[in-house]
Amino acid sequence: MKNIVISDEYREVEFKPSAVLAQYIRLTEKDVKRMFIKKNLLKTACPGCRKKQVKESFVKMEMRYNECAGCGTLYVSPRPDEAMIYRYYTESLARSFWNDKLSVLTDKKRKEKIIMPRISWIIESTQEFLPNARTVADINTTQHGYSEELKKSANFSESYRVNPFLKLMEGDVDSFGRLVVSKDWDNALKNKIDVVILFEALDRAADADLLFKRIKKATAAKALCFITGTLISGFDLQVLWKDAPNLYPPDRLNIFSPQGLKALFKRHGFECIEFSTPGVLDVEIVAKAVEHNPGAYCRFAEYLVKSGDRPLRQAFQNFLQKEQLSSFGRILIQKK
Repeated sequence: MKNIVISDEYREVEFKPSAVLAQYIRLTEKDVKRMFIKKNLLKTACPGCRKKQVKESFVKMEMRYNECAGCGTLYVSPRPDEAMIYRYYTESLARSFWNDKLSVLTDKKRKEKIIMPRISWIIESTQEFLPNARTVADINTTQHGYSEELKKSANFSESYRVNPFLKLMEGDVDSFGRLVVSKDWDNALKNKIDVVILFEALDRAADADLLFKRIKKATAAKALCFITGTLISGFDLQVLWKDAPNLYPPDRLNIFSPQGLKALFKRHGFECIEFSTPGVLDVEIVAKAVEHNPGAYCRFAEYLVKSGDRPLRQAFQNFLQKEQLSSFGRILIQKK
């Protein structure tokens, strides 16, 4: 199984300027409290291993995070259903702010450092593992960019955007890219899709099992599924836990452990062929938290931040990548 290590240095502020991100989180908290009415939320078992036993829990934005006693996955329960999640991403003030302000400010850097490397990953891995693939589907995306770039590639003859969690824009559909917005999209695309894109989609999935059942029905034999998401096993989340700045609903309804993800894949008949954690921001995020709140976290983190120079921090970040201990997961699975 592949484990990719990336040697690159960039800063969180390049993608999420502090003042703008703080405004986004304030809007998110207001929207979560306004749009997710407690009496309508649903209790759920662990989305990874499906166990119901909880080891620990805490509340964030009035929503409860449970740590699974079985696989260590962190997840929100009770939680909003699929319809509530879709409404949030298409109608909330926070997501409008993200699309109109934050995304625009960081568009150039995100394309260079995030979108294009992911496009290369899709094309190169598809050529290696499924060279005859012709159809690709970007499912439940919250970002423009991926479908647009894939349209420029000669590797695929058909591209689908399935239930995008975005307000539709003029030009979203053309002769190459097709839009499928339907509750039964799995039947509409039955056995048709060769390559699936799930970038951060599992993080916000109301029902990960239902999503994978639909993907299995919509995909052809040996289909590939490209996944990115946040892993609870990552250094910054393990150190900061409930204080982690990027841990909030509904963007992070599910923060899977590697064990939880592998249980989910196995349950639905997918084999993992790459599991990497090529994150580059864990140490920077912890350093920022320690500087703002000294004495609040483990002594090792304090020592690393206060005594370590930049080369040491970079070397430690490289170690986290190599040992699959960064909180950013990059995963490729294939239908058996």
